[in-house]
Amino acid sequence: LDLSGTIQLIGNYQVRLNGHMTPAPSFVTQLSRTIPVKALFKSAKNKGIPVRITGTVKDPKLRFK
Repeated sequence: LDLSGTIQLIGNYQVRLNGHMTPAPSFVTQLSRTIPVKALFKSAKNKGIPVRITGTVKDPKLRFK
């Protein structure tokens, strides 16, 4: 997992991280049941799948870019 971004430790602890992840094969298998996984890897090249983590430390949201 390669991430960059900010975590603001004021108020509700905001998180804004961007990066790339290389998922475990079991994760890819489960993910393929819900979204077209090939589309993620097509744009990912060798870096992994681009991801964004936003929200708060208490309630983070993971999104694929």
